[in-house]
Amino acid sequence: MVRETRPEGAAVDNRASIPLHETRSRPHSRHLQWVINTMIVVFLFTVSFAINESNIEATAMHPDETRWLNRAYYIADFADPYSDTWQDYYLTRGQPPGGSYLIGLGLLMQGQPLDSNGVWDFHHSAAWNETAGAVPSDDVLLAGRRTNAVVGALVVVFAYAAASMLTNRIGGIAAGLFLAYHPLHITLSTQALSDELLALSLAVTFVAAFKFAKTPTFGWALLMGIALGVGGATKLAPLALSFVLAACGLLWLAWRRRQSGREAMRWSSTRFGAFLLLQPVISGFVFVAMYPYLWVSPIRHSLNLLDFRRAEMASQARIWPWAHVDNPREAFMRYGEQLHDAASTTKHVQVWMNDFLGFAIRNPVSFDFMIVAVGAILLLRIVIERGLWSPQAMVALLMAAEVGAVTVGLGVDFYRYYLPVLLVNSILVGVACGMTTTWLRDVWMRNRAPATSPGAPVPAAAWNSRGIGSERAS
Repeated sequence: MVRETRPEGAAVDNRASIPLHETRSRPHSRHLQWVINTMIVVFLFTVSFAINESNIEATAMHPDETRWLNRAYYIADFADPYSDTWQDYYLTRGQPPGGSYLIGLGLLMQGQPLDSNGVWDFHHSAAWNETAGAVPSDDVLLAGRRTNAVVGALVVVFAYAAASMLTNRIGGIAAGLFLAYHPLHITLSTQALSDELLALSLAVTFVAAFKFAKTPTFGWALLMGIALGVGGATKLAPLALSFVLAACGLLWLAWRRRQSGREAMRWSSTRFGAFLLLQPVISGFVFVAMYPYLWVSPIRHSLNLLDFRRAEMASQARIWPWAHVDNPREAFMRYGEQLHDAASTTKHVQVWMNDFLGFAIRNPVSFDFMIVAVGAILLLRIVIERGLWSPQAMVALLMAAEVGAVTVGLGVDFYRYYLPVLLVNSILVGVACGMTTTWLRDVWMRNRAPATSPGAPVPAAAWNSRGIGSERAS
């Protein structure tokens, strides 16, 4: 009798043991999963955009909107990198150009001019600024806001994707709806500012990081770096996440070297860490490529940007002392005030139920942070169960790093600075809801299952994230 042999470590082909009808049904199942995901994405985008569109006229105008609308011409001047626009001026150093490109592109697509208004002067009244031409026309303002309404809806879609990867589709839908209905997200999605582009770059980074940790290919590594570079060209802070990823890659390589010696230096074993080490290079290249001001002297001008932002933050704290944030501890306290008390999805839903459904809710109460806290605990448990190098751990690391960066750098309590934290909170809400539905499903299956023999299969244990299969983690 000839015994079949195979090389050690080779994959086992179990297709012969799979019934033919199950093999044939797999393409149909994958197609069905794709259809379901597409329907959910379209639903969430439509809901979020409809909410944003219905509020673009009602949202009060913020003077900073004039700055982004004024700099919309950056998108045209990008073709002339040596023009006066990209010289060492106050406005050029004031903000990276990502948000200006977005607003300019949106105005062009809607047939609006790129030079409609001046810049708001905070030393003068609203009447003075209107006379001086700093206030844009209604058509230009609404076009800029509608651009952000689309971006805000895309952020909701990627929040769904991130949360569904961490848990299941129900968790993803919960994350998307939580974000779509949050008053802060609605406000920033209906103002001509750059914050929603920052949130989109972060959400794309979270999704790409999960995919990369699951399948470490250059494509996913490149998408991560590009997303961080675009985020850096919008608000600078995401560039710091690239160094967090590089540190993670360095630790991975050191761990592999210690575990396997020289065998760990093979490309198949090192590519995970090597691609992470490349993140500052990729994101830095994208950042510089998008910002002609940096082309002459990338390092020196980047340091000028950081110095300018620190000076601006200190200046804002002096001008508005009530908004000054002394330390990270106070920043955490401000999170509660801004994202739990002042603006809350659960409170917003209660107000909506009272106004439109007739439910008598006299004093709406926010439950946002309670759900977020549960989600954080459950995500920590998922990371412990799956391992520190798992896709879930990679996303958790990036979310924690972003919240940490905002906490340390929050020198002024301005509402728009909290959007990255809100994005993380939304994903944690999705984790809480997704894992809760998993637990309820397991309880229902155990109660529904008849008594079985000792050798019969039993339902998966509740709260075990390893039981999240591909059919639920889309």
